[in-house]
Amino acid sequence: MLLRKIVDSCARLAAAVALSAGGLLASPTAHAAANCTVDGQYFTIHQDNGFDIMVAANGSTLGPSAHSNKGNDMGPAGTLTGSITGRKIDFSVTWYTNQYGLLGDPGTAHFTGFIGDNLADGNSTGKPWQVKAEDGITTFWAASHWNSVGYPFICAADDTPATDPKALGDATVIADTDIYDKPDGKGTKIGTLLAGEVHPVMEPCRDDWCRVGRIELGGYEGLPNGTAWVYSKGFLTFSP
Repeated sequence: MLLRKIVDSCARLAAAVALSAGGLLASPTAHAAANCTVDGQYFTIHQDNGFDIMVAANGSTLGPSAHSNKGNDMGPAGTLTGSITGRKIDFSVTWYTNQYGLLGDPGTAHFTGFIGDNLADGNSTGKPWQVKAEDGITTFWAASHWNSVGYPFICAADDTPATDPKALGDATVIADTDIYDKPDGKGTKIGTLLAGEVHPVMEPCRDDWCRVGRIELGGYEGLPNGTAWVYSKGFLTFSP
């Protein structure tokens, strides 16, 4: 039987997605990046497609191993190398291939992300890890957007911490644009911002996505009430 029970990992905690992206013309007021480390010997990330990855860690050094599971069923393990630099997470997993029925060499998966004040999130890339079984092909891992399970990080205080979200600056809408429940082109449209509106930036922006606040919205899974994600390039300008 290819599926095996695993030891219970971390309990999942619902939290707000806390990542976003850089702006147009000017960026929100920058603060010195906090140096983050892992609080413990591992942390777990949960992918949108249901897979969990348990990542071994020692402070800001990630590795030497990782394994994937979905629910109580264990998937592949692999050799992990990577690190946390400031608030950026970057690591790669070279999957083990000693599995009967494995469909091709899945090679190396790459995970990148950003640690916010309440949660980390990011994306993964790489070939799926699939096995041919009697009842067909079973996928034990595939790339997806991910969120951290809980908040297993300790981050040193910024040199100039933002005690008020407005300290990150305000975003002025310069052209009508849609807003989403998730960043990076992974979300669902939940409304529209109109030219001339001004909204506070709630998190440091990156990759041209920003989370802005004070919007008349209900709650969405993983998104703090009254905030939304917006693509900034060509649609927002910023002021401190």
